[in-house]
Amino acid sequence: MKKAFFALIILMHVLFPSFSHAFIEKTDTILDDKENAIYMIGSAYSQLTDTGKTLKEGYCVYKVDLKDNSKVIFYEVDKRTMDRLTISPDSNYIAVTRREGELQTEILVIDKKRKISAHSISVPDGILSYAWSPDSKKIAYMTGTYKEYGEINSKGIWLYDLERKEKKKIAEAARSIEWLPTGELCLYVEYLESKGGSRVPFFKTLIYSDNSSKVVSERRGIFLSQDGRYSTDPKYYLLPEDQITDNIVVDFFDLRKGTVILGVTLDKVFSEPNRIAWGGDILWLKETRLVVEKRIPNALPFDISICDFEQNKVLKDIRGRLVGVNSDRSKVVLFYEGKFSVVDVP
Repeated sequence: MKKAFFALIILMHVLFPSFSHAFIEKTDTILDDKENAIYMIGSAYSQLTDTGKTLKEGYCVYKVDLKDNSKVIFYEVDKRTMDRLTISPDSNYIAVTRREGELQTEILVIDKKRKISAHSISVPDGILSYAWSPDSKKIAYMTGTYKEYGEINSKGIWLYDLERKEKKKIAEAARSIEWLPTGELCLYVEYLESKGGSRVPFFKTLIYSDNSSKVVSERRGIFLSQDGRYSTDPKYYLLPEDQITDNIVVDFFDLRKGTVILGVTLDKVFSEPNRIAWGGDILWLKETRLVVEKRIPNALPFDISICDFEQNKVLKDIRGRLVGVNSDRSKVVLFYEGKFSVVDVP
């Protein structure tokens, strides 16, 4: 049976949220290095640990001490469930989204030390994603709604200044957004070009400069490495599975040289390509490190490899589920056999 194959790596930041429980993404900063603790929406925690979901868990943030995996309620609200938690780079704040019906319509910023609400950003059009700036002074967010098959209706990209408590619209639409440690705000966008008599989708990254308040450059591909030197790009889009002959469904670009990096030159990183979870599961870590996850038949955990992309080398093999990172992506948080743990990126 033919079915449409979506290059799901595009949708890394556009997952379907459940209305009954929170969800997490591997790029979410949930680890506080200083405290050796992770923070997680209660319903996301219960979803991972299979401890049973209650309505109350959607209204609280858990703090999990990694020394013994004990948890306590760190913060609670009395109405409107919470979702999408991420810690600011300076570790002073926690941001969460809050729901009103089917939409996430607020970004709540919590002062970690005082355990009080520090900012509330109202987003009546709905929140698709958001990201902290590296200096923790701004939050970029994308408004809009979800459509079928992971598609989105993007209505605008906004920048909120926490010191001034002001927001401004900086772009009309994007597929996803991300701040790099370099201070660059990446807007990942889709565009159409004529090819073989039809309009074919391609993808690029627009670099927005807050200093000049405009897009200052564009780069080939999407989802840049943390140092901005490499990018990825889906090789297929809406193509029937039986027409795909190459198991490596992603291209990589060297943005300095302007060249494509062929998959055959990355055979150590992408060994057993038929086992790789291509649906957004290639995660860039610090510098040019990345994570590759491989499916295990009839098992929920993954075989996980932390790789050196430039050297085409596997640095560490582990097993479990990746559930988040620290602020500079030098550590990853794993959940395996009922426990959370932290693994240093070599």
